[in-house]
Amino acid sequence: MNKTPDLPAELFAVRDAVIEHVYRDAPRPNCRELEYWIHVYVDWGNPDFEIVIDTSYLDFHDSAVADRFPEFGGDEPVPDAARVAFVRDYFGPRFEHEEFLKFPSLHFYPLSNADGETALVACYYYLDAEGLVVAGFGKNRDEVLQDMADGGEHLHEHMKSLSDDEILQLWWPEEPRDGTVAGALDR
Repeated sequence: MNKTPDLPAELFAVRDAVIEHVYRDAPRPNCRELEYWIHVYVDWGNPDFEIVIDTSYLDFHDSAVADRFPEFGGDEPVPDAARVAFVRDYFGPRFEHEEFLKFPSLHFYPLSNADGETALVACYYYLDAEGLVVAGFGKNRDEVLQDMADGGEHLHEHMKSLSDDEILQLWWPEEPRDGTVAGALDR
């Protein structure tokens, strides 16, 4: 693995703005120059990455449930148990093999200033678009992931462990929910 070169001096202002944001709640900085530099110079051969799910792009609505479970088509409302089962099924083995490449991978890059303060920058890397976008900031991995979750973005592994109520909060408000999650859908 190649060593990532040191951050060039012309990006110190962006680095300092990121650190100010993380440590002193300054406004979220514009990181376009940093995104470009990370994309070009960081060693992407590092196998330590994670898959991120931006839940705002997912197709969680009742007509999708009816497509997967035909017994819920028609005029009857889809019960919450079926909605939960649909999401859990979505993130099962099919996702691991078929949907995996549709979502960006997440890579972490540390930025440190002369005072020894370090902020972690998380960057999406999109395979299909060959692009990179800054996704979140924090003092450590947990803070970065919380920053991303606050914006509706979750790691693939996290999606598997959501509670039924958390899953239902991701649902598109296409139709009224029945308010019950009791039991699981028989498959």
